[in-house]
This record gives sequence, structure tokens and C-alpha cells, in this order.
Amino acid sequence: MDKYKQMKKIILLFSVLGILYSGYSQNTNYLFSELIEEYKQMTPDTLLKIGDMFSKYNANDSALICYSLIYNNPAVKNDTILIDALNKAGVIYYHNAAYKTALDMYLKALKISEETGYTTRIALIYNNIGKIYIRFKDYKNASKNFQIALPNMPDRAKPITLTNLGSAMYYENNFDSAMFFVREAYNLGIKIDDYPFINMISNNIGCVFMEQKQYDSAKFYMQLALNGVKANNSPKDEATILHSIGDLYKRMKIYDSSTYYLKKSIVLSEETASIENLSFAYLTYYQLEKEFQNNATALKYHEKYAAIQDSIFNIQTFSEIKKQEFLYNMTKADKQIKLLNDEQELSKQQIKRQKQRQIILTITLIVFSAFFLLLYISKRKLNKAYKKIIELVEEKMNIVYKDKQVFDISDKAEENKKYKSSSLSDELQKELKTQILNVMNTPEVIFAKDFSITKLAEIVNSNQKYVSQVINDTFHKNFSTFHNEYRIKQAILMLQNNEHKKYTMEAIGKMVGFESRRSFNAAFKEITGLTPSFYVKSISNTET
Repeated sequence: MDKYKQMKKIILLFSVLGILYSGYSQNTNYLFSELIEEYKQMTPDTLLKIGDMFSKYNANDSALICYSLIYNNPAVKNDTILIDALNKAGVIYYHNAAYKTALDMYLKALKISEETGYTTRIALIYNNIGKIYIRFKDYKNASKNFQIALPNMPDRAKPITLTNLGSAMYYENNFDSAMFFVREAYNLGIKIDDYPFINMISNNIGCVFMEQKQYDSAKFYMQLALNGVKANNSPKDEATILHSIGDLYKRMKIYDSSTYYLKKSIVLSEETASIENLSFAYLTYYQLEKEFQNNATALKYHEKYAAIQDSIFNIQTFSEIKKQEFLYNMTKADKQIKLLNDEQELSKQQIKRQKQRQIILTITLIVFSAFFLLLYISKRKLNKAYKKIIELVEEKMNIVYKDKQVFDISDKAEENKKYKSSSLSDELQKELKTQILNVMNTPEVIFAKDFSITKLAEIVNSNQKYVSQVINDTFHKNFSTFHNEYRIKQAILMLQNNEHKKYTMEAIGKMVGFESRRSFNAAFKEITGLTPSFYVKSISNTET
């Protein structure tokens, strides 16, 4: 379970304690309830895009809401969107060590992929399943899944699967095979311009050289990897490579350097919540302190390592020991209490309860402070995602600000097209197009309730057939869509203008010519993919 989910559970626990001792209550679910209601109105492809943006900014809770609304909706018929939502949700669960849930997501996606014959997606899912087998040290099945995936993996993703195969061989101590696969991954990655994982592949090559005791070669590739991730500002990857270098120096018995790099790896792993790498760094640092016979320090880091392993892999032994110790202490305390007389016992219990209240209230205050800090961080992440949503809409709408007026949507590239399907000459077509655009950039005309294609034809001294023909041939859309785009673009400019915040959504719709809020909402969503209320909310969140 990742730190974020643990924090939410702790917040919920102490919220209940806060109710008992201070009468204060806090609903921990309100953060996303409004978002869910908004997301329900969106199309599956829009949900997938927004989920991807949330995931990019590590707002994983919000991303999972988007993906969940897709794969839990029986009305979703698009297999590719459904598969991608399941697979991406699985990746989030995997990176948060919820392997059982991740595997469940992958298998559902795999079943749909195999039924529909999407070979590329089948390969991607088999690759992800293989990574879960590695986490549980079943390297044989891991290799099997990677080998199934490899032939149909996209060229840009093949180095990942080759690296994973190398990792499986590495953990089986088959270093020759491991070196073969990671070198293949490296060579293929070099051929792909700006390949994002080349630094981690370099680190893997260094690790194989390290196991073969070729320390100079190992150091070369690890340093190459470290320089790369620093240049790319990848702190999680940097933490992994720092651990590899620290392990290398430990094996070379250069202990000062080993200590330096391991400590840097631990700090970066803690800052980036890289649980798995933190576990490995604790274990290596434990081994290093053991060599120095610093038993107290060694034991401290081994306990940290064991605690993480217990959390990730549900190892029962450590938990049982703690449980036995807890029961023993409780029994011992019970016997001691029985030896006290009633007065001493009462006095002690009162003091104990008072201290407990003080501790609980103090912890509650600390937790709520952490909670509000978490809210602030989550708000910032959401703001980034909302900003991306606005940029996506504006890019889709091709909005150009021109004195806050409706802009000219003519496409210069269209002017060079021949209107083969038109009965009008090119010259007449261009002249009529210019007249139409002049009218469409006259707000008081096109936003009037009686504005229609008949009205437009009358203004430009033509007939409805020719006007419709020019709009269809030039802009490849009917008059209704053409007209609505102008109205919606002007509405967007009005929604972004502080002077129009005093108007209702229905009033803004009427200002641009819509008779009702329902027709305004329908046109807005058809053109932008979002409802007006969600767009306004996105703007508000980016301003706070």
C-alpha cells in the first residue's frame, strides 16, 4: 500500500478519534465527490485523456476515478478505450505495490484484448504481468511472459521488454544471458532518437558488470546513467542509480564513497516515495554497517528494510513476532495492575487516560495539519491538470484573442482548394466566402435570435443554396455547426472575462443567441467535449 493511501487511512482513523474527544467531524470523501459527478457527463475518450493528464502529474486518485468510470460503465463499447483504462489503472496499482489489484486489472484487459485480437495491447499487458512475477521472485514465469510480449511489442517499447528479460535472468544469476538482453536493449534504444529509458538500461548493464566483478566497466556505465538522469531531472531514477553506485563501491571496499552514495539514495528515495528502491538501499546500507561491525546502526536499517518488505509482500513472520510481543506486554501490564490497590489503580488510570487524551489530541492536531497540507498539494496538482484541460479546449477550438471579439475562423489553406463539387466559379466562391466571414464577425448580427442561413443569404445578396454550398465546401461543415462554433467561441471568451462572472450561464447563452440553457449546454459540449460548468470550474481552479 502506497504512502498516499496509508495517509488517507490514518487521517480517517484520527478523524474518528477527533469526533470522540472534541466533537469535530470531517468528511474525507468530499474531495472527489463533485469531480465524479462532473466526470459522469464526459465521453469515455475525454475521460481517458483527462485521466492520462492527472496520471502525468501524479494525481493518481483523480486518474483512477477517470479510468474507473470507464471500465465500470457497461455502456462503454469501445474496446480499445476499455482496455487502455484497465491497463493504465493496473499500472498505477502496480507502482503503488497493490500487485493483486494490478494483476486483476491486467487480466481483465488481456481477456478483452485476446477476444478482439489487439496484438500490440496483448504484448503490452503480458509485459506488465511479467513485471508482477518479478516482484514475487517467480523469474521463470516472468521470463515466459516477457518472451510472449517481445515479438509484438511496438518498436519504441521493445527495449523495455528486453531490459525486463535481462532483469529476470539477472535475478536468476544467469549473468551472460542478462548481459545479452540488456545490451540488445541498449543498442535498440540508441537507434531510437531521444529514448527515455536509455539511462536506466545503462545502469542495468553496469549492474551485470558488477556481478561479474568487472568493476571498471560497471562504474563507467553507472556514471553514464547518473549523468543522464541528472540532465533529465529524474529524481526517482537518480535514487536507483545512486544505490547501484553505492553497492558497487561497497563491493570494491571503498567504504567512504559507498556511504556517500547510499545516503544520497536513501534521501532521494524518501523524498520521491520510491518504496522499492528505499527497501534495497536500506538493505545495502545494513550490509555496509555490518561490515564495519556497527551493529546498532545495522540493526536499525535492517528493521526499516523488514518493515517495508512486510508492507509490500505481506510477510507474516515479522507481524507475528510483533503480535506476540504485544500480547506479552499486555499480560504483564495486567498482572502489575492487579497488584495495585484500588486507590492507586484509580489514580494511575486517571493519569493514564489524561495523558492518552493529550496524546490523541496532539496527534489529531498533527494529522489534521498534515491533512490540510495534503489538500494543498492535491489542489496544486489538480490545478495543473485543470490548466491542461483549458489548454486542450483552447487548442481544440483554435482560439485567437482579437480585442475580445469573435475571431475569423477562415483557413488560408482552404483558399487554395478547388471547389469541384460547386456550380459556382472559384471567383464567386471566394467573394461569397469573404462576405460570409464579414457577416460572421459581426456579433450583433450573428448572435440575434432570428439569425439563420436564410438571413445570412439575404445579407450577402445571395440565396440559401449558394450560401450553404460555400460553407459546406469551404469549411466542411453545415451551417448549424458553423454558426454554433462562433457562438461557443464567443461564450468561452465571455466566461474567461471577469466582467461576465456576474451573469448566469443561461444569460451568457442568450447573449450569444441560444434560446435556452439546455441548447447552450448541448452545443458547448458537442464542440468542446466539456460542459460549460466544468469549463468554468477549470478556469476557477487555475486562478486560485
